[in-house]
Amino acid sequence: EALRRQVEAVHGAIGLLDCGPARAEGLRDRWDAVLHKLAARDTVAGVIRGRAARLLLDEGRLAEDEAARLMGLALSPGTPPADAAAWIEGFAGGASGGGMLLVHDERLLTLVDAWLAGIPADRFTDVLPLLRRTFSAYEPAVRRTLGELVRRGPAAGA
Repeated sequence: EALRRQVEAVHGAIGLLDCGPARAEGLRDRWDAVLHKLAARDTVAGVIRGRAARLLLDEGRLAEDEAARLMGLALSPGTPPADAAAWIEGFAGGASGGGMLLVHDERLLTLVDAWLAGIPADRFTDVLPLLRRTFSAYEPAVRRTLGELVRRGPAAGA
């Protein structure tokens, strides 16, 4: 969690440097390369991989299809549920607007829903506190909308 906060702080600082009068040549490109490496390496903690993917997506430096692919890999059946839940926390965590992302991108919501439905009952209680922390940080209206979307199921043609 501390490292996730540091990654976010560096990202914010680079954003400030990149638009200031003393623009650091190539700094944004180098930082994006670091974020891409973090997002793609399965040896990196899930919360960091998820946050790196989300930062790139928010900046328009990661295609939505690639974000969905990374989420699909993170939530694959071979991934331990606690690791996958950490990835979700990094990607869609609380105050970062992750709830609205899930509301508006039904592919990502469907991936999360299918992953949750596939967690064995005996392991679900292990990831529940992490998921509760992630989703409880959303605004009540966002939580309600997500619940309605999940209850309704995938949209026709999705």
